[in-house]
Amino acid sequence: MKHQEIQKWKSDELKKEITFFYQRLDELLFDYTLDSYKPRMMNPPFLAQELINAIDDTENGTINEKNIDHIIDETRLFVENDEIARELLPIRFDRIFPENEKNKKIENIKVKSQIFHKSVRNDLYKEKCCDLIISSITDGDLTKIDRYTSLFVTSVIGSGYSKQHVYNATSDFFNTENIDGISSIKRYLSLFNGKRYRYTCFINVNNIADHIPSQLSLFDAEIIDDLPDVLKNDETAKKILKITRKDKIIKMTDINAFDIFKAKEISEGILRAISDLYSVFHHKNKIRWNQEKAVIIDEDENVYIANKETNVIFRGRDMLPSRAAKEFDRLLSSFSLIGRKSAIKTFRGIVSLHGISLLTDNPQNQLLNLWIALETVCPGNDQKAKIASISEGVGSILFIKYLKKLVSNHAKDINRYKSSILKKYAKNDGLDIVHSCFNTLALSKHDARRAELQTSISGYPLLEFRTQQLRNILSSKKNALRAIESHIRRVEWQIRRTYRTRNIIVHSGQRITNIDQLVENTHAYIDNILETTMELSCGNLNFDDFDQVFEYCRQQQLELQCMLNQDGHISESDVSFILSIERR
Repeated sequence: MKHQEIQKWKSDELKKEITFFYQRLDELLFDYTLDSYKPRMMNPPFLAQELINAIDDTENGTINEKNIDHIIDETRLFVENDEIARELLPIRFDRIFPENEKNKKIENIKVKSQIFHKSVRNDLYKEKCCDLIISSITDGDLTKIDRYTSLFVTSVIGSGYSKQHVYNATSDFFNTENIDGISSIKRYLSLFNGKRYRYTCFINVNNIADHIPSQLSLFDAEIIDDLPDVLKNDETAKKILKITRKDKIIKMTDINAFDIFKAKEISEGILRAISDLYSVFHHKNKIRWNQEKAVIIDEDENVYIANKETNVIFRGRDMLPSRAAKEFDRLLSSFSLIGRKSAIKTFRGIVSLHGISLLTDNPQNQLLNLWIALETVCPGNDQKAKIASISEGVGSILFIKYLKKLVSNHAKDINRYKSSILKKYAKNDGLDIVHSCFNTLALSKHDARRAELQTSISGYPLLEFRTQQLRNILSSKKNALRAIESHIRRVEWQIRRTYRTRNIIVHSGQRITNIDQLVENTHAYIDNILETTMELSCGNLNFDDFDQVFEYCRQQQLELQCMLNQDGHISESDVSFILSIERR
């Protein structure tokens, strides 16, 4: 998380709660936030739509009927814990879809799904969400602010706003407005009122597009020889848009979108479709365009510059170049997989597919390559479907890493804000900062230390909240186990969603939108597998086969489950075990 403060206050009313709301928004929308603190991809309205789509795809033969049960199970658990959906539903969910219902007919499920979808429409859901954000801020309930803010962001982005626009609008609002309590929050929430705009988009393309002027008109696009007057008077636009022997300007009109970044995305989708069609007839040269910047005009002839958003494949953890160089050197000198031809071939194949994904900006191609890598590396099981084997394999690795990941990230956040406090504890304990932070949060003997920590970070509401949240998770073994199991359940749902999306792309040729989070998550799964494999192969165990890695992680998962499935608090030896699982 980044430490954000609101600079302009007209009133101190609810200052802590509003600051927390802004800090949580910033964390949700920041590209490099830890995945556990990013907004979910789905909410009940989107699950309802996914269920209807899955039924259609099943009827078309694109996916297996069992996928419907998985979506219903996920939706059931979501609705059980979602008061907004329960309030909107005129009929209890378990009456619409009874658990363990027998002799289900797909026609009947389809009708029930339509009832569910109409009851929890996203506009209604978002409106309720806004009301609950306001009441939670008024009541000073940070836990509810955290929950409803996350659901709000999911609803806004899922409805068609670009994440970049929401991030920019949020930053601009809280850094320029004079904040005066709840009235400011209401003004902020109204920024995302669902109003669409019609945009005209201008992008530089190469001269190949000059060969197909009449075909471009079918896509509401044309090559222009001169800029319109509104752009001639804009110095920034003139610097971006150039007409030369090699560069032309394409103009696309009537782009219907919520914001300029979505307009750019839609425009580039049109260009990609034109380029792909043209390449069927001419293979050597493709229509290429400036992906870094587009010039956008709205209906009132206001001029905007839409910069390129962060490539979805780069959103997530990354090493500094110096650290990466050291790890690369360690891999080359100690990697025991090199001794096994079959294992090293698999490793090279996965790394190659991972590398190909980094080279493209197309999320669908990224997803397909990453999924192939996931299928390649995860061990098969004759007794189980491939998707079940993948879920179990990925799940076992993420299971043993989850608590360490949360605490490591939190230690970095505290260090970034107040570096002296954890360094002091680490020095006193004779441990590294992550280990000392884990002990501080988990061990019952450190009540005084936790109180001192909370005092030292007071004034940073989100960091205070996250510290207490992690303390609650680590306050008992069973709380920690519940947190891990909840995370792994969501991972399994997301893996199945990725598998369904992959099948739809492959078997129907549909162009799927809003799959950025699937790409992010699948990339993270691959990175975790490679990271764990390299750690266990370069370490004392010298594993030289992927099956050994996955089986070891499965056994360690069982060991950790057994340890945490007991009454009582986490001990110092438990912390040492959790932190050393990968380094044995």
